[in-house]
Amino acid sequence: MHLITFTFILINTTLKRNISNILLILASCSFTYIFAEIIYSYFFINYYFDSIETIWFHEAVENKPIHVFDPVLGYKIAPYNSRFGAYTSDGRLQSIGTLKGNNLGFPDNRDFYPQKDNPDIIRIAVFGDSFTASQFTPESWVQIAEENINKYFADSIVLLNFSVDGGGISNWERIVKYILIKNKFELDGVIFAVLGDNLERKFVWKDDALSVTGEFKFAFNYVNSLEEDIDGLLREMLIPVFPSNYKILSSEEVNLLEKGLFEPEKREIKPYLFYKAFEFFKGISFSKCFSKDKNSKTFHYTFSDNEDRLVLTERIASYTKELNIPVLTLSFYSDHNSNKEFAKYINSSFIDDSVFMTKSELLNNRIFIEGDGHWNSKGVELFAECMSPELIVWLRTEIQNLK
Repeated sequence: MHLITFTFILINTTLKRNISNILLILASCSFTYIFAEIIYSYFFINYYFDSIETIWFHEAVENKPIHVFDPVLGYKIAPYNSRFGAYTSDGRLQSIGTLKGNNLGFPDNRDFYPQKDNPDIIRIAVFGDSFTASQFTPESWVQIAEENINKYFADSIVLLNFSVDGGGISNWERIVKYILIKNKFELDGVIFAVLGDNLERKFVWKDDALSVTGEFKFAFNYVNSLEEDIDGLLREMLIPVFPSNYKILSSEEVNLLEKGLFEPEKREIKPYLFYKAFEFFKGISFSKCFSKDKNSKTFHYTFSDNEDRLVLTERIASYTKELNIPVLTLSFYSDHNSNKEFAKYINSSFIDDSVFMTKSELLNNRIFIEGDGHWNSKGVELFAECMSPELIVWLRTEIQNLK
């Protein structure tokens, strides 16, 4: 009896000690986390520590929208000048250009018309994403490459920039079908500047949504574009995303930004350490199905794994066959083997970024916007410099009027 009582007392005492120890550990961990959260969030909110981020912006012009939803392009860019670029979250301007659309809403400083003004001009349509649209720099690589190319072709080459910032194969397919084919554009060639996951992307749309306060907020999202009735589909699926790292600034704020006097607003009070940890673990999970080589900035995926992409690729192949003109796939920051498969499907010539990669590695991060993977002006100029000779070879080889 005494033994049982003693055993019971021993167990009870041990449990109490263990519970006390567990509670003490939990209390210590909680206190440590709360203390760390307060310190980290304070520094993050006040732009110290490792809190430097890239903030994208465009300038508000007379309280008018700059991005206007369109069921074919994804969105049209308004035809008036709006300064567009990126700054770091501590207020330092990183890059700035002009966000202005042409008559069709594309990022080109010339208007596009189906018929040529001059039959001797060689017109090449160029499709790409933000790297090719590049309105956040004074010039895009397409503009610079055209200037370089025309030194050899007596100003007879015109590169028409049909790129969609944030877009990819889904937007390209609709543009080729409903703009080039439908309007019987007179073209001599097509270039698909394929970067990273461009062949994975769903249809991107953008819109400057009018908020309840009467101000515009930048909104976007991605939806499936395989359905023919995309206009009706999108009208029911326009669920906007309002990115926290995108601002619509007044002209006065952009002026201060250019002068180095802009003071960005403080961030909201939130548990930023928790969010950072959450994003970290989400990134680990995401990387299992989609990976990016940090050193080479190269994306990897398997072409045949995506049924939607095969459908869109087959459609593009039929459209380019109907156009009956040379096609070039320019692969950069990508899995070139996968993009070669895309080129094979659409009966396209192929060039990659090997020359550019060799030269860019010598410059380390000096060609990128701080805290972001996009090129600054140096990156744009270097890419154009490296690609121009290869484009000249393709033009001489493939374009009938230049032979």
